[in-house]
Amino acid sequence: MSDPFIDNIVLAHIYNKKIIMYVWITGKNSNGTYIIREPGPYVAASDYLLKKNSDFGKEYTMDKKSKVFKILTKKQAHKWAKFAKKILKSKKKKQKPTTSKKKKQTKTKANTKTKAKAKTKAKAKAKTKTNKQKN
Repeated sequence: MSDPFIDNIVLAHIYNKKIIMYVWITGKNSNGTYIIREPGPYVAASDYLLKKNSDFGKEYTMDKKSKVFKILTKKQAHKWAKFAKKILKSKKKKQKPTTSKKKKQTKTKANTKTKAKAKTKAKAKAKTKTNKQKN
């Protein structure tokens, strides 16, 4: 009886890493553990099903305590790809250019320092005037 997960992209809980992720199961060892390959960090979910060697890392065996849940279908892969695009767009909108803020802050700090110096000079002049008038 052949295993339905072999040579498929599968959602699995990897015990060593303590995370749930999609992996490519390439084979099975004699002791019953799967041989898997993880996708690279910048590979889109819709490209998992193409199973390119460049998209996946090196092979290693899955721990016996790891669990395999379900096979990835085209429909699910496209949903994941759309979801990832939405997240990236929202992150880009939230990020604002930091360089312009830093420049403005330095200008305002410089302005406040010069204003503070001007105020202290004005107070000192006022004091000297009042002292001269008293004498």
